[in-house]
Amino acid sequence: MDGERRSWRVAASAPIFSPQGMLLRALLLVFIFVLCHFLGWREYTTILCGTSLSGNPADVWSSLKGVLYLLSWFGFILAAPILVISAGVFMLCLKFNARTR
Repeated sequence: MDGERRSWRVAASAPIFSPQGMLLRALLLVFIFVLCHFLGWREYTTILCGTSLSGNPADVWSSLKGVLYLLSWFGFILAAPILVISAGVFMLCLKFNARTR
């Protein structure tokens, strides 16, 4: 158990511009999207067409949940795959650079 905590701390302290850091950020985006999806916030995206799930168009919480779901969806669809691909390319560049030296 102590070894798992240490490995998690090492992964969490990875620099942003490293393959491990990019993969960790992609996993974080996936986790946030899955959490929003399982909380049922997809229904609150009706704010896009001007309706509110609660019936009150001025309901701030419905709007906030809808916006957060949309942001997490865009992060899951756009940012997470880009981070995974760039982590792979970065890892290949690091290996190629180490091999040429």
